[in-house]
Order: sequence, then C-alpha cells, then structure tokens
Amino acid sequence: MDTDADRWEWPDELDALTAAPGNHQLLLENDRVRVLLTTIPIGATTPVHTHRWPSVEYMLGATNFVRRDADGKRPV
Repeated sequence: MDTDADRWEWPDELDALTAAPGNHQLLLENDRVRVLLTTIPIGATTPVHTHRWPSVEYMLGATNFVRRDADGKRPV
C-alpha cells in the first residue's frame, strides 16, 4: 500500500525530529503510526520543519500561533 510517507517530497533533513529536535520527542513509531510529543515554550520559535505523516494534534494549551517562512517572515 502506498502511503503519504512513501510519497515524501521534502528533504529528510526537514523532518521534525531532525530539523527541530529540541521541540519534538519520538514516543512511538511503527509501520502505521508515529507519535511525537511537541513542546514549544511561549514566545519561542522552532526551526523550519515538516511532518512526514498526516497528523492529529492534541493541545494541552495554546497561545497565538504565527507561521513564518525560512526567513522568519509571515507568509502573505
């Protein structure tokens, strides 16, 4: 079966665990699921990264989320 992970179009170095290891911890990974614990302190930024698999996010708390490009600019 062809999965989204098999059709990965981004460089491997942009995988969240590689590009932003200070914010992502691998809790479980097998051929069906990958579970990450993601922690981003208030006011912090994370390096540009991607998530290879489709995801569901469960947030314990949130602040205003701002997405920025590789140059730190907000996309229009």
